[in-house]
Amino acid sequence: MGLFKAKSPALIGIDISSTSVKLLELARQDRGYRVEAWAVEPLPSDAVRDKQVSDVDAVGNAVKRALERSGSRLKHAAAAVAGSAVITKILTLPSGLNEDDLEGQVQVEAGQFIPYPLEDISLDFHVLGNRGTELIDVVMAACRTETVDARVAVVELAGLSMEKVDVEAFAIARAAELLPVVRNAPADTVSAIFDIGANATSMVVIREGRVVYTREHAFGGRSLVDDVQRRYGLSQDEAQAAIRANSLPESYAEEVLPGFRNGVAVQLGRLLQYFYAGSEFSRVDQIIVCGGTAAMSGLAEAISAEIGVPAHVGNPLAEMGRASRVPARAVEEGTSMMIACGLALRSFD
Repeated sequence: MGLFKAKSPALIGIDISSTSVKLLELARQDRGYRVEAWAVEPLPSDAVRDKQVSDVDAVGNAVKRALERSGSRLKHAAAAVAGSAVITKILTLPSGLNEDDLEGQVQVEAGQFIPYPLEDISLDFHVLGNRGTELIDVVMAACRTETVDARVAVVELAGLSMEKVDVEAFAIARAAELLPVVRNAPADTVSAIFDIGANATSMVVIREGRVVYTREHAFGGRSLVDDVQRRYGLSQDEAQAAIRANSLPESYAEEVLPGFRNGVAVQLGRLLQYFYAGSEFSRVDQIIVCGGTAAMSGLAEAISAEIGVPAHVGNPLAEMGRASRVPARAVEEGTSMMIACGLALRSFD
């Protein structure tokens, strides 16, 4: 998969969601990064279903349009598959194995718990470190090859070469390291990151730079569109356009938004309860919300009030400069670019 491959050419990160494709190219600037190219292109309805590409041509053409609008001249890309499509596991293996023997041992171990024939699987692994003097810990990730191939086909249709296929949770965690609330936190801080998409929310919990828990939940910003449709008798397209243009009646801020914000807070609280029940942890120290919905006024405050944990809005581009061709809104709307940012950072592995 190229998931843990060490060296990279310059990469453009491509986040394929259910409603759009997001492209991001980063460059080094002083001690940080600069947004070199950026674009967001909407997708036709049902081009991506349940985070699986169902219409390669439609998604590939959207990526091609976004690439042209971005002005990027890069030829290599990184994309990601959803965590629900990936099996990850920490393996404990003998130390001292050469690369070929280690790969063979990983495949033997994988065959014991992956419910598919290994010939149908794309697999990668990375040595995390020693466990004592005779054992090592190895993280392994495996995904159905057809899922990977669909994304490769999309990227190649746009005229790019797929260099790396990542996992969305890993990309989110990588981008989160750019956030001051993560970067400046004590080493043992447990951070719960919620990437709220249109139809689903991804939860990623990190501690000391490592992903310790992931979960996906079928709840997203689309429920606000549904609320607006019901309240004002609009079609889905009309509701989406009115929300984006901020052209709804004054009653929207008092009669619709508070209920939606509280609903988001309740859903995230439920996800945290799953985390506590299914892990060794009994607390999180901070919550970070990202995705397009995260920029909504008062959302972080509603989450903090409901759950009793400090909540912050996560924008990994907030401290970055930008090239002259990149509009200011690219940085301002960076809450929706967590996955694309994490993928673009693979250029600097």
